[in-house]
Amino acid sequence: MASISNLIILLISFLIGWIILSIPVWLASKAVSRRSSFGNAMIVSLVSIVVYVVLSTFLHFIGAIIGIIIILLIIREIYNVGWGGAIVIGVLSLVIFVIIALILGALHLASLLI
Repeated sequence: MASISNLIILLISFLIGWIILSIPVWLASKAVSRRSSFGNAMIVSLVSIVVYVVLSTFLHFIGAIIGIIIILLIIREIYNVGWGGAIVIGVLSLVIFVIIALILGALHLASLLI
């Protein structure tokens, strides 16, 4: 029973973290794109995490650079913006994420971001 409850806790933690990670992407995309939706933000955040982790794990620094370029390409395609718009969404998402992390850290809830 303990392993099933651990799996449920892990799944709930993943979903909460995924939702929190999608909020900055959604807010940033609202500033730049007309195709902004929370569903699109969730897709962008999940695919971006998978691509970045896989590439940076196997290709290290070069993989990280390639991963960032692919993430910008994903943002560009999903939100129908140019490269400049994708960069703005990416940077703005990062800034919003840091602000959320600081707020959650101040509230001792930063573990939700893992």
